[in-house]
Amino acid sequence: MKRLVFSVLMALLMLTGCAPQSGDLSSADSPTDSEPDQTKVTDNALAFKAQYIRTDGLFIETTYPAAIMIDSATALTQYYQENQYDYSQLADILIQSADLFWDTMPVYDDAFFAAHCLAIVLLEEPSGSIRHDVTKAVHIENTVTISIDRIRPGMGTTDMAQWHIFVELPKEAAGSEVAIDITQIGEDIV
Repeated sequence: MKRLVFSVLMALLMLTGCAPQSGDLSSADSPTDSEPDQTKVTDNALAFKAQYIRTDGLFIETTYPAAIMIDSATALTQYYQENQYDYSQLADILIQSADLFWDTMPVYDDAFFAAHCLAIVLLEEPSGSIRHDVTKAVHIENTVTISIDRIRPGMGTTDMAQWHIFVELPKEAAGSEVAIDITQIGEDIV
């Protein structure tokens, strides 16, 4: 009886730690279908919308966090082609996850880039249970600072997780440098 109770509790804990984030791509609308995520407007603040895609890395030499500004469909396609084999949602299912990564990009076509640009933020976490929430984007001079809440649940899984966060911004931010400001929320994972 004790074994059964223990097994059920462990299964529930593991499922809770792996629950999808409300902003995960699999449950999100296409990037241009809804209003921007930004709710507070301050001086130099930009309207934005964020898409979160888990793209686990294959032990590549990348320094995290990292960010890049993309200002055309051609530049995005080039980024994908250069990195498609370095990131996969599950390393042993490379082709399926590469398709998942690419499936988000058709909405980022020439029409999208006529009025927008795209900041891509790359993050690495010691647990797949850690989630992120882009809270604001501020444009000052030639730098866009993207503020991200790093949400730690207190208990998590032991899998490494890399994330691509696509932050849709107005065209006025194109060509800017990207800075990242991360705020820790919640308890450390035990």
